[in-house]
Amino acid sequence: MILILGSERDPEALAARSFLGPSGAMLLSVRDLSCPGWKLNTSAPGQGSFVAEGSLCQISAISGVLVRRFAVYPQELSHIMEEDREYVAAELTALLMWWLATLPVPVVNGPGEGSLCGPGWRQEKWRCTAAALGIPAIERIRCSTKLQPIDTMHVNEVLVLNGTVIKYPSPKAAESALRLADAAGCKLLQAAFNSEGEFVFANAMPAPCEELLRPLDGMCKGSNQ
Repeated sequence: MILILGSERDPEALAARSFLGPSGAMLLSVRDLSCPGWKLNTSAPGQGSFVAEGSLCQISAISGVLVRRFAVYPQELSHIMEEDREYVAAELTALLMWWLATLPVPVVNGPGEGSLCGPGWRQEKWRCTAAALGIPAIERIRCSTKLQPIDTMHVNEVLVLNGTVIKYPSPKAAESALRLADAAGCKLLQAAFNSEGEFVFANAMPAPCEELLRPLDGMCKGSNQ
């Protein structure tokens, strides 16, 4: 069973859950984290139990994890007293950081640099990393306090999974995306390159916004976290 760590409001997470079916995947939402039944063993991370979709499950049944969230946010915890939401969100994020890092199964993408899903870099960091790798990158950007989805209006997208390019517009874009994924330590990465004028890198996301259901069939064939 593939465990999808995401939100009930995430269309990609819901689509993946629907495609894989009830026997192939389960969605773990923030409400599940507050349900009784969780038993985690620090000395034997592959044993114990967890709750997903309101049901008690055995950790040994998990064959892989797809991470679709960067953190647990206070705004999601409507079932928690308002004055406690910020603290509970931080504690739940920390718990998931540890759990995902210790599970003895492939985790796509695992925690990194304060994020549950990959490195959690902002577009400035992605473009600086691209430039350091010798990949031309857009110099002018619009800054925001929030993680921005990739603008798909004027870009060509590349999807990388476990060191393999699933979708790409050109060999140059494919090679650049593979190098970025390797530098960021991402098993799953969506990279965008400007489609107008000269080839330049635009942005990347470790939680792709596009349809990614078919590649999920092979996610558990990769190496462990």
